[in-house]
Amino acid sequence: TEPTTTTTEPTTTTTPNVEETTVTTEEEKEKKPEIDFNTALKQVLKVALAHDGIAKGIRECCRAIDKRQAQFCVLAENTNEPKYIQLITSLCAEAKVDLVKISDNKTLGEWVGLARYDRNMKPIKIIKCSCVVVRDF
Repeated sequence: TEPTTTTTEPTTTTTPNVEETTVTTEEEKEKKPEIDFNTALKQVLKVALAHDGIAKGIRECCRAIDKRQAQFCVLAENTNEPKYIQLITSLCAEAKVDLVKISDNKTLGEWVGLARYDRNMKPIKIIKCSCVVVRDF
């Protein structure tokens, strides 16, 4: 009886290890496409920029939101004018447009193509952008 018990234990231990290895491999495959929110937002803005579906600046953004063309709006939190933030927030609430707040307006400007790059693709000059509306992506 004892040899049978000893034989059964290693078999049971080996089988879960094989299954665990398979699960780990599947988890690693699933981790590769996983991206954070900022990376996803950057990719959506690039695609929208390529399809000419972005409105930049307060005038274009207000027009797009009023005409109900906006899919969602991205607003920088470090904007100089508090009235600017209040206007965009209230327009988005009225039109039921999703509002995404990002911390830095320089980063937003770089993401929507308001930057100059040198030969090594390092940004030389980045123009700040406080508000962006995505119309089509």
